[in-house]
Amino acid sequence: MGVGMGIDLGTGFEERASDRPLQLASYIRREVQTMLSAGLSDPRVQGMISITEVVLTPDLLEARIKVSVMPADRERLTLSGLRSAAGHLRLRILHEGRLGRIPQLCFEIDDRLKKGAALDELIRATGATGVRVESPSSESATQTTTDLGDQPGAADVNARHPA
Repeated sequence: MGVGMGIDLGTGFEERASDRPLQLASYIRREVQTMLSAGLSDPRVQGMISITEVVLTPDLLEARIKVSVMPADRERLTLSGLRSAAGHLRLRILHEGRLGRIPQLCFEIDDRLKKGAALDELIRATGATGVRVESPSSESATQTTTDLGDQPGAADVNARHPA
């Protein structure tokens, strides 16, 4: 008897999916990062390589390892080297971990950090140019609340639309 068998086991014993995929993804991430930190003999794999995420397929047959490579101009070459070394890394994890089965390792570039940095730069550039905010009630009201400080009734506008 147990969870899902009609017996109330109290709080904390809700029916949930297995933690196995999360544990395996975490283990693969740690092991691959350790091996990359120690260095590979492939000269294509250079620069600072960080594993940002490991995503396992539901059947646990494939692990998609997302990496960030610095400097960015080394990404393609490093990715090529990592893809070539995937079988070797998988065998090392299999032998060192004494696990029954390790998923295929598939490396991908994670460009979320670059996109985030580009977005931050765009926000900073937009903020520095003083883009005007339009009032939702009228198309002709294009002044920001900070521009209204010297005009009559400005206190009322600032109270309704705090900065």
